[in-house]
Amino acid sequence: MANPLLSIVIPVYNATPWLERTIASLDQIAEGHRARCEAVFVDDGSSDHSAEFVEQIITSRKLTWMRLIRKTNGGSASARNQGLREARGDWVFFLDADDELACDLTTQIDSAPHASCILMSTQFVRPGTKPRQRRPPRIDPHDTLTCMTAGNPVVISSIVLRRSGIDHLFDERFLSREDWHFWMQNPRVFTEPVRRPQVTASIIHAHGGNKSANYARAGRFRAMVADAVLNETNNPLTKKQSNNLAIQKKVGKLQQEPRIGFSHLMIWPCSLSLWLKSVVYGFGDFFVQRLDPYR
Repeated sequence: MANPLLSIVIPVYNATPWLERTIASLDQIAEGHRARCEAVFVDDGSSDHSAEFVEQIITSRKLTWMRLIRKTNGGSASARNQGLREARGDWVFFLDADDELACDLTTQIDSAPHASCILMSTQFVRPGTKPRQRRPPRIDPHDTLTCMTAGNPVVISSIVLRRSGIDHLFDERFLSREDWHFWMQNPRVFTEPVRRPQVTASIIHAHGGNKSANYARAGRFRAMVADAVLNETNNPLTKKQSNNLAIQKKVGKLQQEPRIGFSHLMIWPCSLSLWLKSVVYGFGDFFVQRLDPYR
């Protein structure tokens, strides 16, 4: 396939229980549109025959617009980077191997020819609870970093973006929160955002195997990412952006060791929503376990 419109990059690691569902969801791409797409599965050194499972389905069903890449284990950032290197599409969408595509992305792209990215809603499904919808954020293209330092508002599988807007690959040091760092390092992705809350891009299945389910691990990488941006950014940070990141570091530590603590509440100016969230984290374990793990 030469120069497809869209590359769907799917990191795979020990995902056999969910792969059939994920592959079936790619049928959301209309049959007549698949010649303009490629689905790139990147097996990240799975030990459960995930790669063989994907290969068998692609071959037996003659899914010529899908392909499999194998690599040694390096984490989701490493797998996404390999997918980006191999991707040939002008646009890129990231889908995790335990989630589902929920719309035909080619239709969305065709109707936004001047966009740098298209932000859509996501549906979160957790066993025993009612599915909930998360709407896309409003991002000011002239002040992206203030929005991003206040939190991680962009779910990785809620956005289809132009590959030409990516200046930096995922930082492979971060085994969690790598998408948050990626958005802060690639502000050109958001120069001409189109927001479509009425469209659901993906269905995310929350379960014990999700990275975000490990709060202590997520907190450790939240603090690491905040520290990296504070110390490594090429662009000067405003006082508010620096304070946002300082609070993020504090919250990351509270996620690792939930306890009563409010020393960070004297940091101002900062994002009000982040400040209010940090109050909740300050109350310790009872509330930390109930916060949205995807923020």
